Amino acid sequence: MTPVSWLPTASSSMMGLLSKIGISNVVQSYMAGSIGCSKLAVLEIIPCPHEDFFEMPVFAVSIDSNFRMFSAICSIACTCFMMFQLNFYASTCIYYLVCSKPKNSSRVTSDRQKKFFFGILIQISIPYLFITPAFIFGFYSIFNNFYSQNLNNLVMIFLNFYGTVATFALLFSHTPYRDFMRKCICMKKQKKKTMHGKISVSGNRASVFG
Repeated sequence: MTPVSWLPTASSSMMGLLSKIGISNVVQSYMAGSIGCSKLAVLEIIPCPHEDFFEMPVFAVSIDSNFRMFSAICSIACTCFMMFQLNFYASTCIYYLVCSKPKNSSRVTSDRQKKFFFGILIQISIPYLFITPAFIFGFYSIFNNFYSQNLNNLVMIFLNFYGTVATFALLFSHTPYRDFMRKCICMKKQKKKTMHGKISVSGNRASVFG
């Protein structure tokens, strides 16, 4: 399920497997709305949308311009609060892992703290790289009635890939997660080799040795 945004309006369409098999946008988005009125309202704000707009069903969360402004302001507040949490978390980690490091800590402990610190930096940088640019463009588009379907699609790609990139960053930036994934992969390979080594062919009949 891939949403197609029609910023600066509070409307979108759906693409993907669910749309191909006939599941409606309303069901996919868990919202109800009048599709016909939504398209007319969107055309009042975006006179010349992309040609896909006329071919795909469109649903609107609201056609009220005040609702768009209210949603944008709430999103700005939530984004600022999230960035404050990230900055506070990063500054706390920097203080306790770098600035306020105990003098009697061993070299092994210091190395582990450095690895953990770099992993934290990677995790914190991902929201800045994926979410912040998308939100900045969204706010700019809403407040200035700016429309660019290419940028809209790029924003949705950033938001859709954020979860995947964050998961892989968590798995590969911290040693315990990375070791666990390596063990799981090695165990699967060892099981396949073991089963393959126990089975041999004698004539036309397969025999299994204990």
